[in-house]
Amino acid sequence: MPKGIATVLALALSLLAALPAAAREEKARQDCLNDRTKSEERITACTRYLRAGQPTVDEQVAALAARGEAFRDLKRYDEALADFDGAIALQPDKAFLYQKRGLTQDWKGDDEAALADYDRAIALDPDDAWSYYARGSVLKQLKRLDEALEAFDRALAVSPDYLTALRARGDTNRQRKDWGAARDDYNRVLALRPYSDYDYNLRGEVHEHLARPFDAARDYLISLRLYPNSDQVQWKLDDLGVDIHRATETPSRDFTFAPPPVGLAIVYLQQEVTPESQVEVDPMEEAIGELASWFAGPKEVPLPLSSIFITRQVTATEGRMVTLDNAVSFPASDAATRMTDRAKDYLDGLWPASFPTPQGEGAAIEYDEAALAQLWTRAPGKGASGTGKVVVHCPPEGVQPDLIAAVVGCQPEQTVEIGSLTWSAKVEGWQAILTPAGRFPALRLRYEESATLTLMGQTKTRTAVTTWWWSPDVHWWVKRKVEKDGKIEVSEAVSIRR
Repeated sequence: MPKGIATVLALALSLLAALPAAAREEKARQDCLNDRTKSEERITACTRYLRAGQPTVDEQVAALAARGEAFRDLKRYDEALADFDGAIALQPDKAFLYQKRGLTQDWKGDDEAALADYDRAIALDPDDAWSYYARGSVLKQLKRLDEALEAFDRALAVSPDYLTALRARGDTNRQRKDWGAARDDYNRVLALRPYSDYDYNLRGEVHEHLARPFDAARDYLISLRLYPNSDQVQWKLDDLGVDIHRATETPSRDFTFAPPPVGLAIVYLQQEVTPESQVEVDPMEEAIGELASWFAGPKEVPLPLSSIFITRQVTATEGRMVTLDNAVSFPASDAATRMTDRAKDYLDGLWPASFPTPQGEGAAIEYDEAALAQLWTRAPGKGASGTGKVVVHCPPEGVQPDLIAAVVGCQPEQTVEIGSLTWSAKVEGWQAILTPAGRFPALRLRYEESATLTLMGQTKTRTAVTTWWWSPDVHWWVKRKVEKDGKIEVSEAVSIRR
């Protein structure tokens, strides 16, 4: 074989042999730098990557830091520190390396070494809020509370909505017995994360120390609504000594219609729940169940399927029509998304009169108002029934129709009927109820509806049963339960602003 051909073949064979090695090296690099790789596998991958080839300084630092994290997760702290030391020797000006080594020192229990590393990280990058938070956490463990508070203040000066630092500062203020400051911190935490049962529990404890037992009870109740299986929170509520379960005397007189005051704003916690969580237990059965739980363990209540806070504010009243602004907080993230719309209700918020869309008027429900008026004066046993229709009021010429108006083919200023309903309602009687907003004597009303709606050639029929608890003190409902399509939705007043 000619020498030139032999040389080419040898080179080709060496390249082919190098391909699997390069692929293995790349696989090791990916597994090393992926924090989802299991710790033992990550250590192996990083070691292989560091030994193979000639990684650059940046690549060596990244691999050493990754392997150090894996050792730390396995509580092999000395090996983790050795890797972080090696990374820092290569790049001593990287703040994140001191953060990682400081956290390892913290986990190992060497508080002073951790503080030294966090101080170095702050010096290198004073705009990183985490370093201040981590430093404050160590100082808090050491009971150096004033210094811890200063560190959390600096973290929040850099990042005002840093949730973990806010909660840590609240905890520090609790330890310092600065209850007012602690409450302010938990208020901010809950503004950012309004669906946290844990933080309502913490704020409830602070309210107890502030001698505000009803506020504490409210927080514990919301915490239990969000997570009903916390025995600890239930015990705190029971031990408060606040007679929140005592039946309120029910009024002896009937009530005529009076519109709610403009400006009234009620925040509701609206939850979709399972039928099992709504079963009412006889007191004797409950006592037997509690006795049985000593032997078999407590029976857990099904958790809510979803939770949202809705604020309904009265903006205008005209006759028996009430105009509302609704603001909805969705638990999509710690910084709750806000959605607002405007609606109109008949009477006292019990019968919706319109369903606006973001683009326009949407659909409206027109009831036989004479039939609705039969329920006034409010009196136990009083009932009424009637019909209604669902209509779309088309906008005038030159006004862009909203989605619903466009779907039904609106002509200017035309009214299009798209559905009908039959309903019956009854005032069942007085009931003293407890909500997170307080105790209320309430009239319980039951409403049954069967509705048919036709859109785009499709007709749908649904039935629903709604129970309202209407408070004469508020001139509005404080609790509502809707049962439809096999689902149950419960709304309870959380706070009331007049």
